[in-house]
This record gives sequence, structure tokens and C-alpha cells, in this order.
Amino acid sequence: MYSCTNPKQPFYVANNVTITADGQKILSRLYQPLIGHLGMSIYITLANEFNSLPLSIDYKVLYQLQEQLDCGLKDIFDSIHKLEAVGLVKTYLGDNPRLGSIIIFKLSEITNAQEFFSTFLLSSLLQEKVGIVAFDNLVKDFTPSIFQGLNDAQDVSSGFFDVFKLTGDHAIEPTKEVMDAKKVIAADSNSKVDIKMGKMIQKIDWQFLEDLLLKYHIPANEVDSHRTEIAQLMTFYQLGEQDFTKLATMCLHAGDKKLDMKLIQRMAHNQLGQQKLVHTVEQQLSETKSEDSLIPDFDNDEKKLLEDVNSNQPLDYLYKIKEKKVDM
Repeated sequence: MYSCTNPKQPFYVANNVTITADGQKILSRLYQPLIGHLGMSIYITLANEFNSLPLSIDYKVLYQLQEQLDCGLKDIFDSIHKLEAVGLVKTYLGDNPRLGSIIIFKLSEITNAQEFFSTFLLSSLLQEKVGIVAFDNLVKDFTPSIFQGLNDAQDVSSGFFDVFKLTGDHAIEPTKEVMDAKKVIAADSNSKVDIKMGKMIQKIDWQFLEDLLLKYHIPANEVDSHRTEIAQLMTFYQLGEQDFTKLATMCLHAGDKKLDMKLIQRMAHNQLGQQKLVHTVEQQLSETKSEDSLIPDFDNDEKKLLEDVNSNQPLDYLYKIKEKKVDM
């Protein structure tokens, strides 16, 4: 455990953390019994010290932290060790060309109550600190209140593809910019957004899919780790479990035990993209015709469009459209 006795030691807070009203409540009622009131004060103080582009004169030193908290360095580092132990703070030692050695504090977001109580080390320690009765009361206070009639109600929410239209390639394989954004912004986040897919021809039987792929030595946890990508691909190309398995096995090499989703996506695009594009165009033209009863059949422009689609690969066709727009 790192401690420092030099009050002139510079320190820096590496990231920005926003303490919401719910976070404040969890910090004070669930974490404070573990880290103490000083630990809570240190966390809040450090959360307000972030400076994205600090100059040398902007670095704080430990005696300024002492003055704010009105306590000694030993008490401060004892509390920081508790913050580190419960996962709220990480401490690093770095070097600055002008200041020399610096302490860098990286703060973690305050977890929600469900995650706190699911972390048995934290909830067990909390029970020891506050006692069984107080612990049970905290559990009751933080148990979400849900309308009981919801249990028997039918979910009629719209799915993503029921409402939005997304370019085929982007629906299956995000662009480099989208992937980079995830790496930069969500690097330290374990949370996931639960999005209903919508327009599923049939519900995916994940157990059946896992059993099919297990015959080719693909373990179940590999399927679980790619559920979102698999669901998007099966939805977009309207694939059943056996169709996806056939597609996936075409991308396997001897000894492979992992799904190469990028290769599977490319294979789906090459083999099924033309069929999907033709189906989409036909469907859109059919919808247009049904809305306008004055059009008895495809006109010449529509027939030419279908012929053009059928005579080109999907990417070639899209590039032709793009070039025409540029020329215009």
C-alpha cells in the first residue's frame, strides 16, 4: 500500500466523475460505513479536482488536500486505502518533466445499488459494519419498487428495426469511427444498453444454436460473447439457427474454437447481400405500388432499377449510386 509523508508532493486527478443524486445516496448510505466519513469526503473532493489540461501551476499538492479536509497525511492515506479496497479509487505514480514524481488518482463511477449488493465482498462487509437489522433495512430501501401488474403484462414495445432504418453494412458491422468511439468513451464502462431488435422472423433458440456449434468445437461461452452481433446478423439476413451455423462453419479453419465475426459478416454480405438488396428494393417498390392504386405495374424506370440491381454486386451498385450523386 502506497503512502506519502511529503506535504509538498504534487497530485493530479486523471478523470472526470459526476456524482448524481442517486450516487450521493449510495455513497453515503452504502459506502460510508465501509470507508468512513473522511473517505467519503476525499472521494467528493477529488471528484471536483479534475483538470483536463493542467499546467504545472495547476497541480495541487498534498498539503492543500490537508487544508481542505483538516486532517493529517496519515489519516488521508488510510482513507485512500479504503477507497482503493472498495474499488472507488486507483492510485498511480507518474513522472512530470518539471515536477518530478506525481501521484495520479483515477476515480471509478459509484456503482448502482444492485451491483453493490451483488458484490458479495462489499455487501458482506457492510453487514458486518452495520449489523443484520440495519443491513436488512438497507436492502429494503434499495429494492426497486415495480408495479405488480407488470409480471403478467405483455411486452408490446417496438424493436429497433421496427422504428429505424439503418444501412445494411452499418447494421451488421459498425464503421471504424463507431468502434473507436466505443473504445474511447466506454473503455471503463461495464454497462450495456438493452435494445430490442424487433422484426425477428423467429425467436432465436440460443441453446439450439450453441448445440449446433458445439459439434464444430465452438464452446457456448463463445456464442454468448457475440450474442448481439449474431442477433443483428440473423435479423438482418433473416437466418435461422442452422443457416447461421452453416455460414459460421464456412469461416472456420482447422483447430478454430472461436467465431470470426468479421469474416462471418463478410461471408454473409457476399453470399446473401445481393438477395437481401433485391428483396429490399422489390419490397419498397411493392409498398409504393400498393399505396398508389393508379400504378397497375412497375413502370420502365422501376423495371430498369430492378435490372440494374440484379446485374450488379451490392457494393458495386451502391458505389454506382454514390458516383451518380457526386456527378450531379
